[in-house]
Amino acid sequence: MISNFSSSSPKILILKNDLLCAGVMETATRRVFPAATFRRETSLESALQTLAAEPADLLLTGIVLPDGDTLDLLSEPAEQRRFGHALVVTARQEHRILTVLKGMAIRGIFDPSGEGPDQLEVALGVIRNGGRYWSSSVLERMHVHSEMSGAMERLLSPTEKLVLAVIGDGSDDHEAGSWLNLRPSTIHSVRRDLHRKLGVRHRGELVRLAAQHGYVRFTPAGVQRPGFAKLLAACGKTAVARRERMALPVSR
Repeated sequence: MISNFSSSSPKILILKNDLLCAGVMETATRRVFPAATFRRETSLESALQTLAAEPADLLLTGIVLPDGDTLDLLSEPAEQRRFGHALVVTARQEHRILTVLKGMAIRGIFDPSGEGPDQLEVALGVIRNGGRYWSSSVLERMHVHSEMSGAMERLLSPTEKLVLAVIGDGSDDHEAGSWLNLRPSTIHSVRRDLHRKLGVRHRGELVRLAAQHGYVRFTPAGVQRPGFAKLLAACGKTAVARRERMALPVSR
């Protein structure tokens, strides 16, 4: 009997753009949930359509996809969620992203770079029985970097985090201003505050810190900004509004 799920034949959605990884995940999951119905998606858009048509009891997902990231999906309020439980399967271990995930109503994070399919079965068994599973490598990473990255999160204002996520790809003040519908002088002022608070002198150092802490990610498909919509929402009615008195646009 499968407990803590809506039925003895749960619906499971695997959201991963790496087909090989998705196949390994499905094989392991079938051993734990032999009566389950499986669906696979490789993009956020297709996953949203699939979940809208038929919610899932369990979502197995990565973080970054070709058309966006899953942080907004995972952070949906309980009454709006289109899945019952979620296990994040990712080797991404930037402290900021892990911290955001830890605050979400997910069942845990599994690190496939440090643990194999057998351990994934163990993780899924824990979840099946109502527990949570965090890979030891994830917990160790959070412990090692919690002081440095936590201090950075506390140090920066919502506006500074938002601007860092934009200039973190090397954009100049005019490019970033166009992105955020802000004056270049405003971006310059925020950039100056970032240099002072983070103790850096050059633009390249900001790019390095933005990537290191998960504000930007450089991929073959281009720059991605995990959780950008959340950063945008966090400061939409605070510092940016006071500085510019204009509404921020929806993320491109």
